Amino acid sequence: MKGLHFAHYALSGCVVALFVAGCGGSLHPIAALGAAPSAHVRHTSGSSSELIYVETGAGVVIISYPQGSVAGSIPWYSSPSYICSDPTNGNVLIPEGSTIYEYAHGATSPSGSFAMPTEYQESQGCAVDPTTGNLAVSIYGTTSKGSVSAVAIYPAGQSTPTVYSDKTVSVFSYPAYDDSGNLFVSAYRRQGGIRIGELKPGQDIFSFIKVQNFDGGIQKLQWDGMYLALSTTYGSVPGTALDQLQINGKSATVVNSIRLSGSRGGPLYFWIQSGAVFSELRKIRKNNNQGVGAWQYPAGGNPTAQFYGITKGRKDSMGDVTVSVAPST
Repeated sequence: MKGLHFAHYALSGCVVALFVAGCGGSLHPIAALGAAPSAHVRHTSGSSSELIYVETGAGVVIISYPQGSVAGSIPWYSSPSYICSDPTNGNVLIPEGSTIYEYAHGATSPSGSFAMPTEYQESQGCAVDPTTGNLAVSIYGTTSKGSVSAVAIYPAGQSTPTVYSDKTVSVFSYPAYDDSGNLFVSAYRRQGGIRIGELKPGQDIFSFIKVQNFDGGIQKLQWDGMYLALSTTYGSVPGTALDQLQINGKSATVVNSIRLSGSRGGPLYFWIQSGAVFSELRKIRKNNNQGVGAWQYPAGGNPTAQFYGITKGRKDSMGDVTVSVAPST
């Protein structure tokens, strides 16, 4: 099912080098990703506590921000999926197949894992509730009776989820929590049409929101502190745009569309963190040298930083991205 949203990857075992170009600056060669990174990222004096996690076919590459140096990598052990991070403690969630692995900020070995219910084989996205620490995972599977999709919510500190489904929905994907613990999720309806499903705290039935005057498919969602941001495309050579949605009951209106100049449309992966949004750069340098950009949010426009070399060496693809902030303690 992942093929609906995700380009298939060609695995690569190459060593990855990284180059960084600031806005208006020159390119600088910096640290290479070794075959055996340390168990935990070590930050140099004065470095930022933020780490960018970039999904590739060979694994997840960890980049320090804003320095742009490769800080580590996490290889795939099965098929890749969508990744997310916990906004309060910096833990990163990386689903692989029917298991969701949890990594502490900067760690390259998992500290825990969550198993999906037996009839589900893969994730379609994840999100962490900032008010409770609960983990929501959009899950998908195939059975003898056909395909099944639901949202599994794991209470903080527990490995057994409560599963929420709706018979009118064929696929749930891209969950996102707002600051009040309301869960939003992309919902592909069985009879056609796309809605945003909403599950309020304490409820067990989804309500559905229609985005007014919006003809595209619902893509990745993230709460930006004021609005629900939805990824879409713009231009004949598509770039990524983020539409800010104002929600009023069962209706949502686009109040602002933010264009990321120089970004690559298509998979539409992004992550908003600390006044910046991160997404894939359109330009690919020689030797399949792909990169991630940082744009001011919600200003958009041209990227303020460019991080290249993430998939350098062999033909590969980039996918989802998230940002981990170090715990305060």
